[in-house]
Amino acid sequence: MTLSHDVAGDGPVLVLLHSGVCDRRMWDAQWPALIDGGYRLVRCDLRGFGETPAPDRPHSDAEDVLALLDGLG
Repeated sequence: MTLSHDVAGDGPVLVLLHSGVCDRRMWDAQWPALIDGGYRLVRCDLRGFGETPAPDRPHSDAEDVLALLDGLG
């Protein structure tokens, strides 16, 4: 499962995770300022939120995020 995500900016990586009632768009207001602040940003939709499909079996959000980060290098 690949989580829907956005990546932007250069510098130290900052991973932005959404709350349990939102999706990655909750970071829209902070996105430009953090990029301008010199960060490489990664934000994703966890399973069942935003553009990522709902889970069809047990899963771990932490493992999903780790797999995304590993895939991004």
